[in-house]
Amino acid sequence: MQHHDFSEKKSEPKIDIDYIEMTKKFGKNDALLALFASLGIFVLMAIVGIYPVILSQEEVIQHSWGGWSQYRAGIIIGISLVITPLVITQIKKQELFPKFNKKKVFKSLRLALVFSAALSLPFIGSIVENGFSVAETPRISILTAILLFILAFGERVFYTAFVGPRFYGAFTKKGLSIFVTGLMFAMGHFLTTGANLVNSGLSLLSATVVTGVVFSTLYYLLAHALFHWMYAKYNNIWGPAFLHFYLNFFLMGVFTPR
Repeated sequence: MQHHDFSEKKSEPKIDIDYIEMTKKFGKNDALLALFASLGIFVLMAIVGIYPVILSQEEVIQHSWGGWSQYRAGIIIGISLVITPLVITQIKKQELFPKFNKKKVFKSLRLALVFSAALSLPFIGSIVENGFSVAETPRISILTAILLFILAFGERVFYTAFVGPRFYGAFTKKGLSIFVTGLMFAMGHFLTTGANLVNSGLSLLSATVVTGVVFSTLYYLLAHALFHWMYAKYNNIWGPAFLHFYLNFFLMGVFTPR
């Protein structure tokens, strides 16, 4: 009679072996450096994107597509999200991106398209019947699409390719590392959404509760968990970046169902 040994079943979800090997190289010092870099980005978001918004009573990037100050702020933040990990990894002599693998890029983008289609299902009936509503003029929509791609790609590079693997390698409890990175990802959105609510008439305390507890913490934790899983599954940034861009572009009001 054959006996099967099930004692070595893997407890963690199926992820790319190269991703696992990469994260093993990172320790507490790498995670601490990533934490400080995240705090620096948070401060930059506050200085560049939030205080001018509150002072001028304008809406922030996600909800105001025509103000050049918002485009400038978004571009500065998006570029900083890419340059910061690039500089740190060069100084530390580490690789930020894995070696290009055409097969993994294809699989990662295919998975992103599947999720994009699934997330669009609730809107298909309305789209077929009524079409799209374009948020702004075509020129503004194109500029906005470019900005949203810069931000989506920048956030995936910073939080998914840089911070996430370093926390994943340093933390003993891998789920906790994903949770903590997700909180850091939510912090910037907490700022921008909170500024909008303050401008709409809510008190600062009310805006803090609404965005911090209800919106940012829940939505962006789930979003980061999905992006992290996609990245770890194929050790590739393009799928998560595309899905993030799609969510921004489609679900945040540039092209929406009527």
